[in-house]
Amino acid sequence: MPEVIWLVVLAVLVAAGAAHVLEMLSHHKAFGLLLAAVGVLASVMAIRRGFKADPDVTRVEVTKGAAYLVTAGLAGFAIVAGKYYGTPMVMGEVAIVFDIISILARRPRRETASAGNTKST
Repeated sequence: MPEVIWLVVLAVLVAAGAAHVLEMLSHHKAFGLLLAAVGVLASVMAIRRGFKADPDVTRVEVTKGAAYLVTAGLAGFAIVAGKYYGTPMVMGEVAIVFDIISILARRPRRETASAGNTKST
């Protein structure tokens, strides 16, 4: 559960300040592109790790990595273009929300008490 809380905090921070961060990074393009490249590299590594994961979660892990890859790519484009389109922020929010949902969906479900009350004859 702490992981979900931190992701919610991250989502709020992205919504509140991502445009300002992109504006700052567009003034320092080399540093901004370096950060975007690191984001792309980390996302590609997450996608590769997703393919090696348990077959039950492969699709979720690869999709999550791809969402972060698109976010990093769009942020890199926004930094180079110098225009602060809302697309990187929206995609970042989508990736974070998808991450939260995938974490919550992975939790084991508790069996109901009535499931254990079967009688055998």
